[in-house]
Amino acid sequence: YVANRNVPSVTIYDTPLSGTSTAAVTIATGLGQPIGLKVVGGSLYVGDNTNNYVAIYTSPFTNTSAPAVKVPAVGAWGVALDSGGNLWVCNVAGGTTMKFTPPFTNTSTPALTITTGANSEYPALDPAGDLFVSSGVSGIKVFLAPLSAASTYAFTIATPRSNGIRFGP
Repeated sequence: YVANRNVPSVTIYDTPLSGTSTAAVTIATGLGQPIGLKVVGGSLYVGDNTNNYVAIYTSPFTNTSAPAVKVPAVGAWGVALDSGGNLWVCNVAGGTTMKFTPPFTNTSTPALTITTGANSEYPALDPAGDLFVSSGVSGIKVFLAPLSAASTYAFTIATPRSNGIRFGP
């Protein structure tokens, strides 16, 4: 799965990948500037900065797939889902990270908004519920659980141009 922000689409490739791989599916309907994406179960979540929403597509994915839901999220950039199924979205221009609780609808509003700083791009949550927010300019800020609107970062992990976070293995 690849978010193509300059050619508004998400491309899905079959595996195994090679130097001659081509997209099996290209989803363009409902996308203005797709940035971050997350695939969980049969759903594809795409942060769309231009349209200010998270587009949620359900499988099976085809070239004509359209969002089943568009969760309103100003400045939507990176997206993550926590162990409780909550959707976390970074607002890159507003310097915040928003939490949405299911069920997700076209009129969902954030259950929580945390000020995470300028250029907040990609969220991730570890198993303890700590929030990690990467920035293209200032590393990764770590907010310790329990999270609230008053949360401030506990520390920063210095990284150059961090563009996403994934916990291993």
